[in-house]
Amino acid sequence: MANEPAFTLQGVADQAGENASRLVVQGFPGAPPSWTAPTIIDMASFVQMDRGPETKAALAAPRQQNFSGAICQDEVASDFFDNVIVTPQLINTGIVVGVLNFVIDVYSSYRHQVRTFDSFSSTAGDGVSITDLPTLPSTMPAQSGFTLTLEVLPEGPATINGDLDFDFDVGFAVIAILGTRAVTLPNQPSKPIIEILQFRTDILRKSHGSEQRRKLRFAPRQIFELPFSVSGHERRVLETAMMGAQGRALGVPVWHEATLSTAPVSISDTTINVDTTAFADYRVGGLARIWSNVDTFETLEVLTINPTSLVFNSQFTKAFPAGALVMPERTAFMSREVTGVKFPVNLQETRMRVTVIDNDSDLSSAAAFPTFNSKVFLNEPNMIRGRLSETISRDTFIIDSVVGTLDQFSDEVISRRSHLKIFFSRTRQRLWEVRQLLHFLGGRQTSFYIPTFFDELEPTANIVSASDKLTIKNIGYSDQLQSRTPRDAVQLVKTDGTKVARSVLSSLELSETEEQLTLGATWGVNATLAEILRVEYVEKVRLDSDEVRITHTSDFGEAEIEAPIITVNE
Repeated sequence: MANEPAFTLQGVADQAGENASRLVVQGFPGAPPSWTAPTIIDMASFVQMDRGPETKAALAAPRQQNFSGAICQDEVASDFFDNVIVTPQLINTGIVVGVLNFVIDVYSSYRHQVRTFDSFSSTAGDGVSITDLPTLPSTMPAQSGFTLTLEVLPEGPATINGDLDFDFDVGFAVIAILGTRAVTLPNQPSKPIIEILQFRTDILRKSHGSEQRRKLRFAPRQIFELPFSVSGHERRVLETAMMGAQGRALGVPVWHEATLSTAPVSISDTTINVDTTAFADYRVGGLARIWSNVDTFETLEVLTINPTSLVFNSQFTKAFPAGALVMPERTAFMSREVTGVKFPVNLQETRMRVTVIDNDSDLSSAAAFPTFNSKVFLNEPNMIRGRLSETISRDTFIIDSVVGTLDQFSDEVISRRSHLKIFFSRTRQRLWEVRQLLHFLGGRQTSFYIPTFFDELEPTANIVSASDKLTIKNIGYSDQLQSRTPRDAVQLVKTDGTKVARSVLSSLELSETEEQLTLGATWGVNATLAEILRVEYVEKVRLDSDEVRITHTSDFGEAEIEAPIITVNE
C-alpha cells in the first residue's frame, strides 16, 4: 500500500565490535516532513541478551524486514470538527401554562473557515419564537458560537408540533419541538376549598397482627375541590373554560397559599416583591400566578425564591399594582363531570374537582413535632366535633356449619382501635407544618404515637419522682393487656399542665382491687392524687387511609385536616 509505513530492523556493530540491533522507522510516503525523517530506536537500550555464538554471528550480517501499517482515523474528531452544531435536537415543552424559555446552542467547529448563518424558519405555530435572533445572514468565525433564547407563550394552538429550521452555507440543522398548552383557569373560587392528598401504601400483614408497609408514591397525589359562585362576565369566562378545556390541562393556582405583592410591577420586570414566600409551596422551575382580577393575571416560571421576593426567568407582559395576589400554580386535569346550579338572576354555583399532575415535591419534615420512643408524638389535644367515634376490631376466624355449633378464634392477641385524628390550623405556618408531617408519614407508611386523651387508668397512690411504678385500680390490665402494643405506654397529665410519658415494661396484680405497672424509666416528677388530672394510654398508630382531607376555610391558614388512624402491632 502506498501509505504504509516501513519498519526496518537492522543489525549493526557497536564500538566494542559486538553486534547490536536498532529499529529504523522510515515514515509514511506523502506524510508531513516531520513524519518522513527516519526515527532510530536503539534496541540495546531496551534489552541485551547473550544468545551465544550462533546468534552473534547471525546478527553480524545486516537484515531487513518490512511490516505493514495503517492510519487509524479519529472518529470523534471527524464528527466534531468542521461542522456547525445546533443543540438540543428535540425540545419537549411539556404542558405550557406560563411563559417558558429554552436555550439553544449554535457552534461552528470549523478550524479555519468562516461560515454563514443564512436564515431561520419555524413551523411550530404562533407563540413560539426566538427572541434574540441575530440579523441574518450572520457570519460565524472559526471555532465560535452563541446561544439563542426560544420563548414559548401560553397563548397559541393547543398542540405544539413543528420544526425549527436553521440554514447555514454548508447545510441545515433541525430542532423538533412538541408540547401542549394548558387552559388558564382565571376565576377565584369561594370557600371552603377542599384539598385531598392521596398516598399509596402496600401493607403486608401477618396473622398475629404485625405489619410491613411500603410507600409506593414519592409524593402524594393532590386533588382540589373548588367551589365557584359567579355571575355576569365571570360566569361566562368560567363556563367557557369548562366547556372548552375539560379534556385539556388546566393552570390552577393554589389559592390558599396566596400572599400580597408589596410594590407595583411594570412591564418587562422580572422580580416581584411580596409579604413573604414562607409556608407556601413555591418551587424553582415551577409556576407562580400573579392575579388582580379575572382579566388581569399572568403566570411565570420561578427562577429564584427569596424570603420576600420571587425572580422569574422571563419578563412580565402586564403591569400589576401593589396588593396583587401572588401564589404557586399547579397543572391539573378537570374531572369528567362538573356539577352546578344556575339561578334566574344570572348567578351560577359550580363545584369543580381537579387532579394535579405536577405535585412531585416531597415536603417531608417532622421537626415541628415532639417525639416519644424515637417516633412522632402528637401530644396536642385532638379536635372533637362534639363526640369521638371509635371502632375496636380484630381479625377472627369463624367455623360455622350453620346447623351445628359455632366456633370463633383469632391469632391476634390484642384488638386494634381506630378513630379520627383532626388537626385545626389557625395560621399559615401551622398548616405548612401539618402538611410537612403528612408527607413525612407517607400515608399509611410510618407509625407514630398519640394519647387517647381520656382518664384510662385510675391511680391509687401518689406518684414519686424516683419511682418507676404506677399503682392503679384493678381493671384487668395484667390479665388482658399485659403491656402489649398498643397499650404499652402511658402518660401522666398533671393539673398544672405537666405531661410525662413512659413505656410500660410489665404489670402485676397486687390484689383484687389494685394492680401495679412497672415503667421503662422513673417518673422524674412528683404528683399527689389531687395533682393528677388523668393517666392516659399512649398508643402507637398509623393513618388508616392513604387519603387525607384538608378543608381550607380562609386564605390565611385556617383549615381542618382530617385523617382516620388505627393502632398497630409492631
